[in-house]
Order: sequence, then C-alpha cells, then structure tokens
Amino acid sequence: MTQQTEPLRPKYKRTRLKLNKQKMASLKESIYQRKIRTGTVKAIYEQLLAGVHFESALCINRVVLADGSTEDRIFDGGHRRRALVKYFNDLPTAEIEVEFNIYDNLSEDEEREEYTLINKGNKQNTNDFVQAYKDEIPAYQTMQNGWNSGQYRRTFPCKVKVYSQAGAVHFFRLVGGYMEARSDSWGGQYTGSPSEFVEDAKALTTTDVEIMANFMVLFQGAFGPLKGNPWLGVSSFPALMKIYMDNVTTIPHEKMESLFKQKLAKDYTMAQLAKASGLSGAINGRIAFVNALNAGRRVHLFH
Repeated sequence: MTQQTEPLRPKYKRTRLKLNKQKMASLKESIYQRKIRTGTVKAIYEQLLAGVHFESALCINRVVLADGSTEDRIFDGGHRRRALVKYFNDLPTAEIEVEFNIYDNLSEDEEREEYTLINKGNKQNTNDFVQAYKDEIPAYQTMQNGWNSGQYRRTFPCKVKVYSQAGAVHFFRLVGGYMEARSDSWGGQYTGSPSEFVEDAKALTTTDVEIMANFMVLFQGAFGPLKGNPWLGVSSFPALMKIYMDNVTTIPHEKMESLFKQKLAKDYTMAQLAKASGLSGAINGRIAFVNALNAGRRVHLFH
C-alpha cells in the first residue's frame, strides 16, 4: 500500500453567500434531482419563517455554457432550494446567508457520481437512484419512447413512472418483478440494493421490454385499468409476474388472460389475497393463485 503524503481534499470550494430573491432565481436545479417531497419543502419553509436556519451547505455545479458564461446548478439540496424560493416569494426583501460547496464544471456523469457519494451516508431509495440514472437505462427509455418490432413501431401499453403514480405502473415494481421472476430461486421480491437494481436494469434489452409489455397487456385485459388496482400490489404483482414467466411459453396469451380473469380477478377470495403485503404475501399468493388456476383440472396446466 502506497503511503499517502498529501492530505485528502474535497473537490469543492466552500464559500458563504448572501441570498436574496434575485440571486435565488439565478440558481438552477439539476435534472437528476430526486423526487421533491412537498412535506419536506413545507417543513423547511416553516423553519425559515420561524427564524431557524437549515445550517447545511448546498452543493452547486458551476457549469460553463457554450457561450462561455457560467450557470450555477444545485445538484444536492433541491428541497432547500424550493423552500428558499417560496420564502423569498413571500418575503421579497429578505436575505439569508447560505454556505455553498461549489464544484467546477462537472460533467453529467460526474455530477451524478458526486450526488451518490454525498448521499452515501443517507438513506436513498431505489426510486431516487433510478431517477438519477434513468437516462442510462435503455429499457426505461424504450418504455417511454417505443421501439421497432418487426415491421411495426410498438409503444408500451401503459405509462411507466419512476415514482408511484395513479394510472401508471411503477418502474421498480415492474422491472424488479420481471428480473426476480427470471432468477433461479424466486424469493418473492427483488432484494438487491438500489445501485444493484440500476446496474441490473441497464443490462435489459428491447426483448425484455417486449416481454414486460406483453405481460402488461395481459394484466390489463384480465384485471382492468391500473388506477387503484389492488393487483398492482407489492405482493400480488410479482406473484402474477412469476406465474406468467413460468408459463408464457406453454400457454397461449389469450388463454392465460382468460383464466387470470375468470379464476383470479372475478374470484372474491383471490381478490382479497391480492391485497396482502410483505414477502410472505407474494410467496403464499403465488401458491394460492396457481392452485386456483389449476382447480378442476385432472392435469395441472400452470406450474
């Protein structure tokens, strides 16, 4: 191991600036910012109104634009930025001193890496990682923009969103369910870390997207619209995905959709099981769903 002769130094320069409404308006927000939670913004805003500073530094990437000018872009501190904007809109003559960690002209990749490093000690969920790296996940882009399938241009049969949204399928639930269903030992739910999920998702191809699209066609045909659909639950959805993946090559799409509809969606007991949660809910749900689909048959159709 080589002995370190110089102290480790941060990549940024720390400075303190006096913010007002005009200066605040010049600070942009990174496009890779995690989802802004209104409750967090409100709490910081009310804290400022009460005369209590948030104390922590905002991280800025000072980007050199094509015309030679610079733009300061906040890539860590989005909630504080939104709270400050609201604060200055309500109190236009106010001033606040804020500390900044200023990074010099980071590339988009470097900005994401620094954001991840800065927040390594903080709890970040998988959605935040996907939001930061979605431009590098081909499968996500394909779901948003469509793809060529033979002689036709195909679009994904429903909206796919990074964060949960009514009327859309959650990217992590869809892709995590799909990847877990392909694993050698199905455990009910994808259990990798957020960074592992992003790396696994990057490896998916258009063929994988097409399989997931076919499943979502079947899902909506059997269980109806996505908005408020209990079958999109954290336990029922991966269980259904596993059943689909185990039988898609042996049971025709139309037949599987019809059986899902008749023996699961329209069965009160099965519909109640769809509302179960947790890992055991997925595992037990799959067993119950397969048994219901095979009920009344001398030779089991589903496995």
